[in-house]
Amino acid sequence: ILIDKTTHDSIVEKKDFQFRHWGKIIVKGIEDGIDVYEPFWNTPENQKFLEPYHKGVDFIENNDFPSAIVQFELANHLRPGGDPPSAVRLEQINAAQANGKDLQAIFRLRSK
Repeated sequence: ILIDKTTHDSIVEKKDFQFRHWGKIIVKGIEDGIDVYEPFWNTPENQKFLEPYHKGVDFIENNDFPSAIVQFELANHLRPGGDPPSAVRLEQINAAQANGKDLQAIFRLRSK
């Protein structure tokens, strides 16, 4: 389940949840990206993989890709069954480095 910023901001009992900020997502037919969040129950199990994921995002924003890779690999390892968003971030970093391009923190969806 993904929610937009308006829904995220309207949740009163945020202490019951943890949120993974996916960043901006651009959907086909919409020009501007929208901030999207993934809600999780606030449990120690979820915190284990969300913490390194968020650290990885911080490292991306500071252009420290080697440290980001370590954090996303850790998040992917700590979540039972793997963490698909961490795997996507790893693919983005690897593709950007291979092509010599800047990493964009925007997900582009090709279909609705």
